[in-house]
Parts: sequence; structure tokens; C-alpha cells
Amino acid sequence: MEKWEIEKMKREVASKKNIKEAIKLLTKELNIMGNENFVGDAIKEELANTHRTLQQAFFKSVIVPVILWFNGQLEDGRYDLRNEDACQCAKKLKPILKDSYFRFI
Repeated sequence: MEKWEIEKMKREVASKKNIKEAIKLLTKELNIMGNENFVGDAIKEELANTHRTLQQAFFKSVIVPVILWFNGQLEDGRYDLRNEDACQCAKKLKPILKDSYFRFI
């Protein structure tokens, strides 16, 4: 294995760890009853102050895969009342998103 490949692998491992930690922190905040709007507003506020290319990258790498994942949960019958509404919404959005292309500019 080349040196650059090892370095790339190290960066990916570190990045995945950071992403998992961010998701844990986010879901911890969402676990507080009634905090959904506050968390959503905080995300919107932070994204509004982010470079537009990164806003698009966020949508492509976070929002789209999550919506498609929820749709898969619905198609496979792996949902219940706790996430059924998200799955039903994802079903409506899938036709729009599945063929979308997001440029990195």
C-alpha cells in the first residue's frame, strides 16, 4: 500500500469518528422533548453562515441519503409509529431526489 493510500485511510477513519460523534451529539439534543424546532433552527442558522458550496454538499451528503434511507425502511417494512411519518414523507420525496445531481462548485 502506498503512503498516500495509508494517509487517505487515516483521514477517512478520523472523519468517520468525527461524523459519528456529531450524530451522537445531535441525537442527544433531539432526545429532549420539544427540542426538534430548536435543533432545526440551530442547524439552519449554522448552514446560513456556511459557504454555499458546503451548503449544497451538506444537502447531498446528509439530507438526500437520509431521505432515501427512510424510504428504504418503508419499502422493507422496517418502521413503526415512531418513524412512520418520516418514512411516508421520504416516499413522497424519493422520486424528486433519486435522480438529482448536485455539483461541487
